[in-house]
Amino acid sequence: MERNALNGLGQTSATIGELQQATKFFQQSLAITSELGERKAQASAYQNLGAVAQAQRQWTQAEQYYQQALAIASEFGDQEDQISIYQNLGAVAQAQRQWAQAEQYYQLALAIANEFGDRYSQASIYQNLGAVAQAQRQWAQAEQHYQQALAIASEFGDRYSQASTYHQLGIVAQAQQQWDQAEQHYQQALAIASEFGDHYNQASTYQNLGAVAQAQQQWAQAEQYYQQALALKIKFGDRYSQASTYQNLGAVAQAQGQWAQAEQYYQQALAIAVEFGDRYSQASIYQDFGAVAQAQGQWAQAEQYYQQALAIAVEFADRYSQARVYYQLGRVAQAQRQWAQAEQHYKQALTIYSEFNDRYSQAFAYGLLGLLADEQQQFAEAREFLLKALVLFTEFTDQHNTSIVLRKLAQLRGVSGDTTLVEAVAHELRISTDEAEQLLAKEG
Repeated sequence: MERNALNGLGQTSATIGELQQATKFFQQSLAITSELGERKAQASAYQNLGAVAQAQRQWTQAEQYYQQALAIASEFGDQEDQISIYQNLGAVAQAQRQWAQAEQYYQLALAIANEFGDRYSQASIYQNLGAVAQAQRQWAQAEQHYQQALAIASEFGDRYSQASTYHQLGIVAQAQQQWDQAEQHYQQALAIASEFGDHYNQASTYQNLGAVAQAQQQWAQAEQYYQQALALKIKFGDRYSQASTYQNLGAVAQAQGQWAQAEQYYQQALAIAVEFGDRYSQASIYQDFGAVAQAQGQWAQAEQYYQQALAIAVEFADRYSQARVYYQLGRVAQAQRQWAQAEQHYKQALTIYSEFNDRYSQAFAYGLLGLLADEQQQFAEAREFLLKALVLFTEFTDQHNTSIVLRKLAQLRGVSGDTTLVEAVAHELRISTDEAEQLLAKEG
């Protein structure tokens, strides 16, 4: 049947990354099914088109296709398709950092799965809900969802899904600097991947273990894990994924001040990204190059790399990634005492983080604006920005950065002679003035 042949060609094209060609085939399939009035086949075509649009980060188009598929699935009372489509819609919202919308879609999928006792789908949905909570730094909630997914995978003896959940639990522990717990979860995931001869996930887990070692400045151990990941990817011809491992190896070299080695690894990563036409990864690698140049005081070169990264983020209308680049451009400008330029970049980053309601990243932007104002002896502005950073870091129980901000506020009090700062800290943190004084004295 022509429709089946077109779907097959579309799937093949999508698999090899020829997404525009895949769209063409799926649209032809949709035209045929629409003409024949085959509603269920139309739903399938809409789902395929949604997946291709999603892969191209065409969020509005993807959502439109999935909604059309959902309408047909609802018309036929097809619970399995409804669950799948709600999860796809959740993924589209999640990719745009629309957390409440993503959670709503996942909860709709979960409600249907619960109604029909579909335990296996429940596990998948709990995993997605965990990822949404994780992205918002809601660690306890994320862990609870992942543990629910793990319990169901264990109930079904689904070792493979258990590995995926252990992997996610490792990420949650890692984000909280619970290194031993993170390593334990990753090792559990690695054992299952090895049991199944799953070289792809073995490599991925080695990469995560490398990140845990890297975060603890265990450079030799981190490099060893990354090299193990790279060896597997090379052995099994996974050229595309090698790029991320080269980036990690570059970061390890960079952290040790091995600039030439870091740059060499980043060049290898960039070559792969260019080979696959992966503009999005190229942007990330340009940021890495920028960081290496920045660390060596090569300001013009650093700015050039960051501008290349920014251009790609703008090309993809990726506002969130733009914020990260503005942040780095601000650091470069500040290092050269280009105060106005630095302030502009930090405020551009802050605007975007506010747009996405990313309060944790806002804290860093406020902190940098505070430090920038302090360097110019603009003490009133410095106080305002640092107090905002303090509130947000406290909100996220980030003790490390809270201490840094309190230390800076204590220094600011000493330099500016601000006698009302204690009351301001007490007011913002909703504590007594005695407690605020103790905090400033401790860090000062």
